[in-house]
Amino acid sequence: MPNIGLSWVDMERIKGRVDVVFHVAAIVNFSAALDKAVITNVGGTAAVLAIAKEMLNLQALVYVSTAYCNCTVDGFIEEKVYQSRWDPMELLREVMESPSEEINRRTKEFLIDHPNTYSFTKQLAENLIAQECGDLPIAIVRPSIGENGERDFSLEDKEGRGHTSSLDDDVLLALVEKTPRTSVRELAGKLSLRRSIVDDHLKAIGKVKRHANWVPLTLNNRHKN
Repeated sequence: MPNIGLSWVDMERIKGRVDVVFHVAAIVNFSAALDKAVITNVGGTAAVLAIAKEMLNLQALVYVSTAYCNCTVDGFIEEKVYQSRWDPMELLREVMESPSEEINRRTKEFLIDHPNTYSFTKQLAENLIAQECGDLPIAIVRPSIGENGERDFSLEDKEGRGHTSSLDDDVLLALVEKTPRTSVRELAGKLSLRRSIVDDHLKAIGKVKRHANWVPLTLNNRHKN
């Protein structure tokens, strides 16, 4: 989408007035099709970089990556950009120019040892930044799971009010894949969250309990309608 969906007026205002940019947008669905994940997570980052280079007062561009983008690295992970086996711009062009069916059919070929399209494309985005940032003032942050340092008492903890969850789906997925027989209660205990929150996130990442194990959620036609 041209100019990340912003109007010409808004774009000019951003270029002239904004001095700090946080790039947080991404597809975080682990089962997202590879072409969509690449276009959003890599292509979106390329678009933000292009805009940032035209900003007159830019002081900082913060790219929010993930602690799991380098999950293929053995041992201690340093605070550096690890080179991907694929060139991000070349892969982005290939995805844009090829039929979706062809790209998605080759998903395993591209991912190699990455567990999902999310970690793969976030690593690609970091590589893209390293290649294309030039002299832009950029920081890459890799959060794992975020929680409030203090409880916000301005939000009343009343029954039925609802709660804000900062559960990182990467962490939850890693837990269920490491211990597939773990119950929702046990997961909630490890994460210090309510069972209902964990259950919602499990559904969001497509995991259901079958025969005491967490397995990918599949819908039949009756459930889809």
